[in-house]
Amino acid sequence: MKTGAKVFWIISACLIAISASLVIAGIALGATLEAPSTLRGFNLGTNGSSTNINDLQLAASDREVENHSYRTLYNGIANLEIETGAISTVIRKWEGSGINVDTSNLSRDVRRRLIVSQNGDTLRITTGYRPRLNWGRNIGHEVLVIQVPAGFEFNRVFMDIGAGRVVVDQILADRADLTVGAGQIDVDFLRADILDVSIGAGQGSIDDLEVRRTNMSVGAGQLDVTGSLEERADIDCGVGEIIFNVRGSQEDFGHSISVGIGEANFGTLSVSGLGRDATGNQHLDRMIDINVGIGSVTVNFLNE
Repeated sequence: MKTGAKVFWIISACLIAISASLVIAGIALGATLEAPSTLRGFNLGTNGSSTNINDLQLAASDREVENHSYRTLYNGIANLEIETGAISTVIRKWEGSGINVDTSNLSRDVRRRLIVSQNGDTLRITTGYRPRLNWGRNIGHEVLVIQVPAGFEFNRVFMDIGAGRVVVDQILADRADLTVGAGQIDVDFLRADILDVSIGAGQGSIDDLEVRRTNMSVGAGQLDVTGSLEERADIDCGVGEIIFNVRGSQEDFGHSISVGIGEANFGTLSVSGLGRDATGNQHLDRMIDINVGIGSVTVNFLNE
């Protein structure tokens, strides 16, 4: 294929990615949403004080769950599925025997629409959607708390986040799928065999990752990940930004890089311009594949 045609199709794909990201953001936010002032620290409310993560009253034992109207303990769980709209979610470690779902920091209206169900070994948590609800008035106060036993390992964790924020202590799973529309997810520690993370117009960060294979995709948002990679990472960036700080040296990883009109940095190697490609060390056991449209991907190597 000629370079001009290749660039045309790359730019077209990027524009489609932008459109898709904006559609996701619009659906997640809703037609009547008042934009939150900030995302950091749960200072999301535009009227009055907002709920701060450090002010949450968490259960310390099973007994404190059993004697509370808005806390429920779930046992025998292997799979966790969470789909949220504009509310915030905090997932914390605790010393209890099972998974505690705490809705005490949600308003009565949101609590009434929240669906929490256990089907066999799968715990599913979803929020209903009502277009006429004006989230801007109380978004900073809507916080769902989920407490998971320290060291608990899931078979699969699935999270689909709309315009809210999710803060997670740890995720231990065979497979983790994280999708963010216009919201934000921050994970302290994640260990998985396979990780798929997709960011539309939102933000994501993983401070400490241990994974065998991972797919990282960003439309118009941002993703910042630090951790170790056992086999392969596929990184796809439209018009946003992805930063992957990987443990090891540049010589430990093979690479395949394709750039539209954006930029990719792979350690000391920089690839930018119109329709540029680069490959190297593809015989190695560990591989990083990078595709960039108009955005930016940076892979830093941490020689520890």
